[in-house]
Amino acid sequence: MTVPLAPPRRCRGQTLIGMMVGVLIALLTIAAMLAIYRLVVDVSGTASREAQRDGQVGSGLLAAQIELQQAGYGLAASGTPEDTLSVRSLPDDGLAQVVWRYRPPGDTVDKCAGLRVQTSPVDAAGRSTLELLLPRVCTSAAVEHDSAWQRQLLAAYDRAWTDRSGEAIDDDTGGTTLSAPQFEISLDKGNGCTLPYAQQQVDAAFPGVARLMLVAGGRTLFASCLPNIVVAAADGTP
Repeated sequence: MTVPLAPPRRCRGQTLIGMMVGVLIALLTIAAMLAIYRLVVDVSGTASREAQRDGQVGSGLLAAQIELQQAGYGLAASGTPEDTLSVRSLPDDGLAQVVWRYRPPGDTVDKCAGLRVQTSPVDAAGRSTLELLLPRVCTSAAVEHDSAWQRQLLAAYDRAWTDRSGEAIDDDTGGTTLSAPQFEISLDKGNGCTLPYAQQQVDAAFPGVARLMLVAGGRTLFASCLPNIVVAAADGTP
């Protein structure tokens, strides 16, 4: 008599392969969660640092524009524009500088002050700097481009922010502001200003005044109207 074979029993519980697949899925899930956490922390931290630094650079530029409003104050309309406002740019030396002349209220002598952007050589901390040239007695802004000024630091720039791959951020405000800039003066009627603290184009109803611009990389970083330096009368005549 032949004894029938018992049917094979089905596997019960977990197999080694199933356990390994489960471990792999768990590891992938943990890795994805860690990547998301790192990305969130990186974006939040970078945004906070960039906002703080951009605010500091913006404050320095605002202080510079406020100081610029002194240009030409209290001076008689005589001499050349360069006696009142003078620009010097030396890209090879990493220097951009503007000097203006004015007469403080109640004073009997003229004074000059200015702004200097120095990108090379940098300061002792390895930074490019935007500095205010403190006022001193002078007779013409055009002859005051020496290195003997007392200076006050308004903004400093170390290096460009980088993204997660280590590449420099192209639109970084700080880097744009203090990277090979130039001061430019607009004294012609077409590109001047008509209202002191605005960016309007020339309007025949108002006298045209000079405009000073800080330019870098083909972009105008700020443009400041100088209400005390009139380049065109209200009727459009010089």
